[in-house]
Amino acid sequence: MAFFVAAAACFAALAIVRPAEIGSIQKGIDQCASCGMTIEDVEFAAARVMMQNARPLLYDDLGCMLDADRENEGGTAHAWFVQDFNGTGWIDAKRAWYVMDAKNRTPMGSGILAFRERPAAGAMTFQQIAKARHAFMKAKFGGE
Repeated sequence: MAFFVAAAACFAALAIVRPAEIGSIQKGIDQCASCGMTIEDVEFAAARVMMQNARPLLYDDLGCMLDADRENEGGTAHAWFVQDFNGTGWIDAKRAWYVMDAKNRTPMGSGILAFRERPAAGAMTFQQIAKARHAFMKAKFGGE
């Protein structure tokens, strides 16, 4: 029995994706997997790692990633990463803090910024920002 527990733990460790494995964004070359726009502003970028092939899909705006994830574009995501708006690089999206405000100028207008450290009262978790984005898109465009 202990063997199976140890084997399961080893298998789970192999499935862990680290920010370094996402790599660097090639400004002006890499394109958003959702809208096709060239990624120019790295501080707004995000990535989803897909379960099937563990390759990252890059996004120019956190809103694009959240919309693609909700719509399950490209299949089931295995991990999510976002760029810290303060410039410290990739962080696990589930550990980041988010602020959504129309005053924040982002590439696709989502107004969503991600931070490694909680920036202020009212900052949201990954689950909260995903729900807030969904509610915004539903109010704006209707549908599910």
